[in-house]
Amino acid sequence: MRLSQCFAPTTKHAPAALSASDTILVRAGYMRPVGAHGLVALPLAARVLEKLRARVHHELSALGVLEVGRPAVVSAEIHRGHPFGEGAVRSTDERRASHVLSPSHVTVAAELARHELRGFRDLPRVLSSSGPRLTRAGGLRERTTIEVCGFHAHAAEATHALREVGDAVVRVLAWAHLPARAHTGPGGSFSVHVASPAGDALLVCAACGHATLAAEAFTTSRDRVASPVATPQKVHTPNARSITDVAAYLAIDPRRLLKSLLYRANDVVVMVVVRGDHDVNELRVAEVLGASEVTLADADEVHRETGAPLGFAGPLGFRGRVLVDTFAARVVDAVVGANEVDYHVRDVSYGRDFQGEIVDVRRAAEGAACPACEGGALVAERGYVLGRGRALDPHVTEGWGVTHIDASQKKSATYLTEATIDVSALFAAIVDATSTPEGLAWPGVLAPFDVHLVSLGAEPEVIAAAGALYAALVAKGVAVVWDDRDDKPGSKLKDAELRGMPARIAVGKRSLATGSVELWQRAAGETKLVPLADVAAAFEGKG
Repeated sequence: MRLSQCFAPTTKHAPAALSASDTILVRAGYMRPVGAHGLVALPLAARVLEKLRARVHHELSALGVLEVGRPAVVSAEIHRGHPFGEGAVRSTDERRASHVLSPSHVTVAAELARHELRGFRDLPRVLSSSGPRLTRAGGLRERTTIEVCGFHAHAAEATHALREVGDAVVRVLAWAHLPARAHTGPGGSFSVHVASPAGDALLVCAACGHATLAAEAFTTSRDRVASPVATPQKVHTPNARSITDVAAYLAIDPRRLLKSLLYRANDVVVMVVVRGDHDVNELRVAEVLGASEVTLADADEVHRETGAPLGFAGPLGFRGRVLVDTFAARVVDAVVGANEVDYHVRDVSYGRDFQGEIVDVRRAAEGAACPACEGGALVAERGYVLGRGRALDPHVTEGWGVTHIDASQKKSATYLTEATIDVSALFAAIVDATSTPEGLAWPGVLAPFDVHLVSLGAEPEVIAAAGALYAALVAKGVAVVWDDRDDKPGSKLKDAELRGMPARIAVGKRSLATGSVELWQRAAGETKLVPLADVAAAFEGKG
């Protein structure tokens, strides 16, 4: 490719708000900011991203994973009740049919399975798709991902397939010369992450390596459940609406209070109960409920559902769905709202006095218990979660209608596994690990081009020699970009350093006078003069 015909403008300055990796990519002409938060991949970045996608698909294909398309827009009915169902970006066509911007492969794959994978002979089947995905972790962001959904007749089969995908992610990182840490949990679940000072905020288990984005992290309690001692009694708590006010008025530890928060999700109001000193991880609640997002109910909704004003709602007598965090379920003789203004109920215990689904929805912080192992604690780090996978509860997939007829001709739930490989994070992690303030330094397998050819000067003999060398390299199948622009030699050499190809050939009047060109290769770490007639041979086997 001739650089004069390529869209790869370099710049000395980049917006101050960009990360270190994005800054060097903008300066080197790989990316350009669009709007307040968007970045567009220019041709050089697109070549790197395509190599990453191709390698991931190569590893997945070796496992028998089949690639399918991912429609950008689908019927809203498909996403109802699935993860990212409600709250997705919506539109209505001229026939008043509702559609959503498809944010996830799993719902589309599940719909395919519901209609096409109906018998045990159709299983197992593992499907992948690539494309942009919307995530709300850390704010609404678009990520380029490869998502893998597996459908299996047996749990052991699903576990094995999920672990194979996790191993494939590790192999991709080894190919990209990127050191990473992998964690494997029950049911084949896995997470793969890499540490980077410029990366996302993560919470990582110091013991097992389980990693997740801090905004998505939750924790669990493994304390033994004690038996209730006292009998519930209603107490007057005038004007005590907050945890702090109630704890002070009753002279008790806030850990003995239970907060009952009402959320709207999928057009239903749900109560979430957490310990008084804990916060709710709303992204985790949305995941449990199969919604793209949840929103706190307003005062009118709280009063309509509980009969109480804000600050006095509680789980006693609540008729809707109740999610109880594992920490809250272990508090005995707790204080809860009485669903009556200025009153609470003390000595309340889960199981005896109210019911609900026990889930892990507490927002995790550094030092919290790891949800994936016994005894591990979460530590704050910066880095990237490059891949993760899990098996869904068969009851969830059965609720989506994803079932099959087994060998005994009975209807059975299908085991569904899902994994996500974040190509955007992988790209950023490689840039962070290999670049310097002076420029990028791509591994040879990922560089947009093998050789950066620079013609220094506009003399006819320089242009002729560079053109002949360019043609010879292309004929050998070498990926070469030729900076044939009419620009100053120093500026062109600086741009070459910024762009980070593994080899650079400089053709100038002075070196040509001795029948040579300057050859620099990162692997050798030095610049040397090579006879013009021999330079193409240095790249034998690159094509």
